[in-house]
Amino acid sequence: MSEAWIIDAVRTPRGRGKKDGALAGLHPQELMAQTLNAIKERNHIDPREVDDVVVGCVTAYGDQAMCIARMSVLAAEWPNDSTGVTINRFCGSGQQAVNFAAMGVKAGEQNLVVAGGVESMSRVPMDADRGGIDGHNPHLRQLHPLVPQGISADLIAAIEGFSREDCDRFASESQRRYARAHAEGRLKKSLIPVRDAANRVLLDHDEHPRTTTLEGLSKLITPAIRRASSMARARCCSPRPITPRRTDSSRAPASSRRRPPATNQSSCSLHRCPRPAACSKRPA
Repeated sequence: MSEAWIIDAVRTPRGRGKKDGALAGLHPQELMAQTLNAIKERNHIDPREVDDVVVGCVTAYGDQAMCIARMSVLAAEWPNDSTGVTINRFCGSGQQAVNFAAMGVKAGEQNLVVAGGVESMSRVPMDADRGGIDGHNPHLRQLHPLVPQGISADLIAAIEGFSREDCDRFASESQRRYARAHAEGRLKKSLIPVRDAANRVLLDHDEHPRTTTLEGLSKLITPAIRRASSMARARCCSPRPITPRRTDSSRAPASSRRRPPATNQSSCSLHRCPRPAACSKRPA
């Protein structure tokens, strides 16, 4: 079996997923096209040698419809016979695209593949395709009564013993670590500026993170979600006391703990921009 190597990775800056975000005026095909060309130029790749372009996209609707991978290849002015395929594995779509690319290389069927993901939340917001959380299939709902992600997360936290304060501290620390990495320039190597049709720079840095405090995080949940989550807990959780989750070595192994219920895998807003990676066999 061949080896698969990731030889480079680039991404656009993360714009705010709102109508006033810096990237809201640019079509997502153009976001991906610019990223494809950045990979090509940085690595002196001949597009004719690329066996496929695999792109993850959760909401393939509107501006992101019609196989955005193939449309982006054409928008990048790669050869007309360059191929592209779009996949959806919910929040893991971009990562799965890279995995599929690596699988093709390791199997010996492909030599060079570009893979990544694209999601423009400012132009194609969550649930724009009106699919809900289950595609509105009554039979599926009888088999698996899914609940929204926020409620799923709350149920898992209740079963595992995570408090709201635990989760808020984790989120706050994540934002702090990003701010430090940004200040130290750790992200510059992978970031590429996004330009408009007149070649003017629209964005060359992440519009995130916002100023985050524990007090602000504690106010994010709405009363409606809180009520729905309480009802879901009452229906799905056993009436056993919740023991705070231990973090020391005395904690029981994962295999012996109760497994949380399956969570809903609806679309998410984590990946608002392309992040392709080129997978290839190890250079000679």
